[in-house]
Amino acid sequence: FHDIEQGRRELALLTLPERPQGPVSTQVIWRELLRPCALKQHPLNQKNRCEPTELNPHRAVLLHSHTFTQQRIQAVLAQHQVQLQTSTSSSYLEAIAMLVQAGQGWAFLPEVMIAGQLQALPLQPELCLARELGLAWHRDRTLSRAALAMRALLLELK
Repeated sequence: FHDIEQGRRELALLTLPERPQGPVSTQVIWRELLRPCALKQHPLNQKNRCEPTELNPHRAVLLHSHTFTQQRIQAVLAQHQVQLQTSTSSSYLEAIAMLVQAGQGWAFLPEVMIAGQLQALPLQPELCLARELGLAWHRDRTLSRAALAMRALLLELK
């Protein structure tokens, strides 16, 4: 987002902040829900239901803290008094899913990635996070033909 504001990037495909900032325009491409999940064999998945605070002693696999998504996850966890004791982090959801599949902990992942050996945790109240992914560009700068074509293509696929 900062690179768009500073003019270092013309167009970006990213997780959108809740409110656009500064001179940046945004367009939602898709929405998804992220849910906490772990291996089916994880101790929390052996229960019919568990409280969010039961996550506290279990290792978490997180996105890096500078991402919009992780900042929102931290806010949701704080609302439910979840204080992470140990964690691993990555910039890529695919890497996080692989770490969870390898038994390295639980994580928030998009619903479409929770399959196979992974299972959503039976938390009550349920913790889920909606996020929007989309395009960002500087509203006061003219986009190149290539950027306009890319934006049009992505909006067409929406």
